[in-house]
Amino acid sequence: MMFPDFYQLVLGALIYAFGAFLYMTRVPERCKPGTFDMCGHSHQLFHFCVLIACCVHYFENLTIYHRRQEFHCPINAQR
Repeated sequence: MMFPDFYQLVLGALIYAFGAFLYMTRVPERCKPGTFDMCGHSHQLFHFCVLIACCVHYFENLTIYHRRQEFHCPINAQR
């Protein structure tokens, strides 16, 4: 059984991979050369994907931290 936060981890990894794919293939500027020189360049989109994935990982870790703070060990509760 996978823990529920695993899906957020996978989501962050997919966003990282998508950003790397955009940067490797240089999709926007390859289709229309000269159009995406200032805004929308694959390197800028890569950094945007990294920022979004970092936010996903940050909030995932924050959720895990808060859950850990509220966790009470059932073994200690029997004493």
